[in-house]
Amino acid sequence: MIFPKLHVLRLKWRVLHPIHRVPAFQGFHWSAMFRHAYRRFLTTNEEFHRTGIVLEPADFDVAAYKKGDLIETGLIVPVGEAKRLTGVLAEIEAAQDCHSHFSPGRTIRLVSVHCRVTGKAWPGGRPLDPTDVSMFCRARLQCRRHELVFYAPLRLTRPAGAKDTGRYCDPSFFRTGRADDSVCKALGLKERLQLDTGRLKGRWLDTTYGRGVKSKTIGGFVGRLPLVGELNEADALSLLLGSFRGIGKNTACGMGVYALEGRDEQLGITPLNGRRPIFPASVGMKTMAAGRRRVRNPKRELAGELA
Repeated sequence: MIFPKLHVLRLKWRVLHPIHRVPAFQGFHWSAMFRHAYRRFLTTNEEFHRTGIVLEPADFDVAAYKKGDLIETGLIVPVGEAKRLTGVLAEIEAAQDCHSHFSPGRTIRLVSVHCRVTGKAWPGGRPLDPTDVSMFCRARLQCRRHELVFYAPLRLTRPAGAKDTGRYCDPSFFRTGRADDSVCKALGLKERLQLDTGRLKGRWLDTTYGRGVKSKTIGGFVGRLPLVGELNEADALSLLLGSFRGIGKNTACGMGVYALEGRDEQLGITPLNGRRPIFPASVGMKTMAAGRRRVRNPKRELAGELA
């Protein structure tokens, strides 16, 4: 397996107008804005979700923004898509009629774009270093425990014959031990790893998408999926790639993207600055709801909390 050449970007936005009723997971709303911005740049029959760009929200469970707040988002960009993205970002405020929480020129303004590897302003910088990728994967070969932390919901289909109580893998199904093959398949692993169900911690999170009569509720697992087993080199690459591209459904919107211990430090990637008033996987439903009501002042300086 050859690891693709990827740019890892940080976009910083300033809020121009108060934004309310923000869902716990923002990926669908950022995706709607980028799809709208990309329309003029796509050829006939081409779709945004096939560009290979993956959105990475930094904030989770932030219910509202005030005027003047700063928001960071990440973009994972294939090298072949970099030139077109530069053009899209240069004219991003043409997407201000987008019916999303995040509308450039109306509710938000793009302040800066930087490469998270070099710190240089975009389109400067460079993609991930293949040497660093190789070193990270070789180090993974020495590990038997691999903890995947999903802040963004994982929407993973259950295997055939196991859908009698639901279509997607939720915490209770992960704990049955019947999801190992589904997880390994989604990750693209050849060797079979096992879920450490004793250390698994998480819950199901529903998030809204769309407005009015077109509003939908889409859910997924958030929390920690600890895997146990030995990796070969190809599997180590797949595990790393999944942390950038995500696994399961709706990955272009940022769903299924997970944090992998030591990744950013070893690859020289500057973490995104994000806010997580309550990490949904570590609390119960009632505690989480109360936590969302207590979030009154999201204007405070963004605190870096990425694992």
